[in-house]
Amino acid sequence: MKKVLFALMALVLVFALAACGQDAAPAEDEAAATPEEVVTQALDQYLKAAFPDMVEEVAPTEIKVYTADEIAANEALQTYELNEGDVVFEATYDMKIAEGVEDLNQFTAATGEIDGQWIRNKSNLGIVKDNGDGTYTIDAFGTGW
Repeated sequence: MKKVLFALMALVLVFALAACGQDAAPAEDEAAATPEEVVTQALDQYLKAAFPDMVEEVAPTEIKVYTADEIAANEALQTYELNEGDVVFEATYDMKIAEGVEDLNQFTAATGEIDGQWIRNKSNLGIVKDNGDGTYTIDAFGTGW
């Protein structure tokens, strides 16, 4: 009887180990980010690095991600080296500026309106490049191609 139980337990163990070795669907937090999420994260990193201790929050209000057809049809974009995974975008966003920053006009160059400590309706376009380590670089950041 002991031999039968050991054999049965060994069989269960083999099946359990085989099941653990199968690929599982990625957990929600490991799922690939959408292009809009990539742009949101890249904007946050870029603006906080460009204005250290000044920009507290970046809140996108609209993000347009260019399709492959739109990129191909845009002559100006043909001058940029675009790789798979790059995200070409236009974004409208608000930025909360830290208390104590006196010159809020520096944040409204070309676009944006001052609303208390917020800069509203700021808009830019650019290309997000994935650095492969959870950080992003924004290239060609401006108000036009």
